[in-house]
Amino acid sequence: MAVGPESEQALRFAVAAGEQDKLWNAVHLLYANQGSENSGWVTDDLLRGIGGAVQGFRTDEALDATSSPRTEEEIAGAAAIAGRLGVRGTPTFAAGRTGKDVSVVPVSSLDADGLRPALDRLLAE
Repeated sequence: MAVGPESEQALRFAVAAGEQDKLWNAVHLLYANQGSENSGWVTDDLLRGIGGAVQGFRTDEALDATSSPRTEEEIAGAAAIAGRLGVRGTPTFAAGRTGKDVSVVPVSSLDADGLRPALDRLLAE
């Protein structure tokens, strides 16, 4: 699903951050520092800087986990869901109640207020 090698590197770092419950923090900083696709903007220095900016983040552990079997499984699972939902770009969010199917969540912005209305509707179901 990644557009190029940098997208793949950023994806793997985000998934590894998720293993530390820091996915949202890492993805937010990746988007905030995003450069042009395939321009060389994703570097180990950038990823180390992002890791250093997130309190409690174990950067070396995350970098090591980017090629772990668990990361591979997470990416494969997310790719299967994205394919089923017809996801064509990022950022795209999907949510659903525990044990139920997920669906794409429309958002108006990338802050909590942009997600809240759609999530509130799910919770009310």
